[in-house]
Amino acid sequence: MKHLLATVTVIGIAVLPSPVQAAPRFEDTVERFLSAETRFDPAAMAAFMAPDYTEISPVGDLDTRQAVLSFYAPEHWVPVTLSPLERLASHDDVTSSVVCFRLTFRFRPPGQKEDTPLVERVMIGSFAGRLRRNGTGETWEIVHAQYTPVRPAAHAR
Repeated sequence: MKHLLATVTVIGIAVLPSPVQAAPRFEDTVERFLSAETRFDPAAMAAFMAPDYTEISPVGDLDTRQAVLSFYAPEHWVPVTLSPLERLASHDDVTSSVVCFRLTFRFRPPGQKEDTPLVERVMIGSFAGRLRRNGTGETWEIVHAQYTPVRPAAHAR
């Protein structure tokens, strides 16, 4: 009888469905996306972008997913640093989320000498995401981003 009970217990455990992993916070997904962006790594960026992703660039252009990925191709790389993110606002729902960060990028424009001072650009990054479910868990995908420049006088502290 002990063997039968042990066998039933082991079989019962084997057929239990595997637990579904909870999705990370949308903010974490955006942070990983921005890290890939500053490295000019379009393959890593694509993993976080929805197929229907759109982006409003700092110059006001509405870009498709493919246009954004081609902009960040490795041959366009320039060294960029991103200061720690400052979360300004977030709104969460069960399957959607919006988060806004103050983003401070520092870079040397292409073609400039090493001794040229870095340029600093401050902007508000707004990101909208939706929860994507698959057989093993949930992940967030970014469906839209907008980068709004902040005027220099407005971000001086």
